[in-house]
Amino acid sequence: LTTNAVVGQIQIEVTATKSNVSRSGNLGVFNGKVLTTTTLSLDPSNGSVYGQPVVVRATVRAKEGSYVPTGPVKFKQGVTTIDSCSSVSPSNGVATCTLNWLEPGTYNFSADYLGDEVSETSSSQSLSHTVIKASTSIEIGTSHPTFALEGDTITFTATVKPVAPGAAQPGEPTGTITFTASDGTLLNGGNPVTLVNGVATISTSDLKAGYVTITTVYNGDGHFFGSSNTYVQHVYTIPEVTLDPIDDLKLVGETVTFTAAATGFPTPTVQWQVSIDDGASYTDIDGATSTTYSFTAAPEHDQDRFRAVFTNPAGSAISTANLLTVRQPPSFTSGDAATFEVGEPGSFAVTADGILPPEI
Repeated sequence: LTTNAVVGQIQIEVTATKSNVSRSGNLGVFNGKVLTTTTLSLDPSNGSVYGQPVVVRATVRAKEGSYVPTGPVKFKQGVTTIDSCSSVSPSNGVATCTLNWLEPGTYNFSADYLGDEVSETSSSQSLSHTVIKASTSIEIGTSHPTFALEGDTITFTATVKPVAPGAAQPGEPTGTITFTASDGTLLNGGNPVTLVNGVATISTSDLKAGYVTITTVYNGDGHFFGSSNTYVQHVYTIPEVTLDPIDDLKLVGETVTFTAAATGFPTPTVQWQVSIDDGASYTDIDGATSTTYSFTAAPEHDQDRFRAVFTNPAGSAISTANLLTVRQPPSFTSGDAATFEVGEPGSFAVTADGILPPEI
């Protein structure tokens, strides 16, 4: 039997015998149905990381002609049907299966087109896809972001975050973080701290004064690679005077030298001050900013008081004020010539200056 028929828009010629049906001319029809092809693609195509969605896309086309298949598509991983994608209706011949939270490992995806009233079934090729752990970063926070005083209790918080395109589910990442301090202080007794919802926290009051580098190391888990980060914690001490200037007595013209010292971190600056009203008030001395202050004694310096003010970001300390006494040797300032007769009384008048006024 030979007949002509039209299926869709395809002109075919079918020759039938007693026991078989055959197709002539390879026109894309079999048993009266349009033959189809199913092609698989993956996005991303070159592997993914944990938490990154993977889209498996099946494109179903008529082998020949313009018919657009409408039947469902079944997606598989290996030989196992993916439950959430066991019967996906295509749109314009394209069906997609989006997979979230794939465990790290290697997968082999494929798709079966299940056919419709007009089109035959077909199966795609198998595509391999590898999921690796997601990279992470650590964000470090401190309860004392500007500085802490030595002995303060400081709390450090380390938050582990996935690096895009990786992502984390609630409660992730898991694992532990190890905290270390550059000043040798043992943090958490040297033991790792377990993450809770991706966060690890420690507290310490043992950091020594200085710029202490806190290093955090995340050890990773089954879904995330490890990572590390550092934070420099400033630990200061308030200045404390260790040497006060002492009282001094100088003659006019002699060099006066006062010395003061203080501890503190960071190293405190110094500013010398003078009081000319017996300590009621003090003013800064221009340029007097080292631990030693020297100048030439002058009469106007007598009974002045001097002190040093030490300052750093943690606070200030003021030395004890000393007293400077300035003296000047007596000197004759006047005297008139006089003539005396032998054996007769006479007088000779003189005046003298000095600090304090001299006795004659």
